Amino acid sequence: MKELACLSGILFFLITPGMADPAAPIERVPLPAGPLLGRLADFSAVQTTYAYASDKMKPATATPAPHFLSYKPSDPARSVTLTRAKPTWHVSRVDINGNSVDEWSEGTDIYCLASGLPDPLLQNTSDPTGFPDYNKVDFPDMEWISPKTYQGVQAMKGHPCLVFKIAETVTGIETTAWIDLETRLPVQWQRGNETRTFRQLSPPTDILRMPSAIAAFIAVRKHDREMQMRPIVRGG
Repeated sequence: MKELACLSGILFFLITPGMADPAAPIERVPLPAGPLLGRLADFSAVQTTYAYASDKMKPATATPAPHFLSYKPSDPARSVTLTRAKPTWHVSRVDINGNSVDEWSEGTDIYCLASGLPDPLLQNTSDPTGFPDYNKVDFPDMEWISPKTYQGVQAMKGHPCLVFKIAETVTGIETTAWIDLETRLPVQWQRGNETRTFRQLSPPTDILRMPSAIAAFIAVRKHDREMQMRPIVRGG
């Protein structure tokens, strides 16, 4: 009971109006009960916005026209919007060059539509340099969150948050994640010069329908597989 009373007092302090989040201290309290990182609901949507320290050093310019000449998952993202309506999900990704990629899945294969490319692509989920597989994860790069990396409770963007932190052994670069204490969904993530901010959006109210180009691509793949499985009939 003493721990609960102490935590309640800390939360009141953290969410008091006027408290500047960047200056809010990390309160070293025991890890509260509950999941460390929650899962998205079957019908949900979340937008992740990316910012980089180098952005502050560049003058504001108009976003260049897309020039997606190759499939480059390594290009840093500017925003990623994930919409789930299980079993289907859709990710809309925009990189720092203005190129866009739409990913679609019905819970198995992942299909991509990229600006500048005429046809859909089948994503290779075994490629470690590729896009995250949202069939397996809601929030990429947070697999390290654990009781061992828990630091305490801190206010972030008006939310009392669980704070987790880890440092890479070789480089010493720190990664920090702020998880909303109430919802257990991420509020912010930071590694070195990269910061990700999460915003929960209104969930979809109906099933997600594949774009016609991807639906046609899936139909062709299904037909090709069926043809390959047909027995070979030899003449007498």
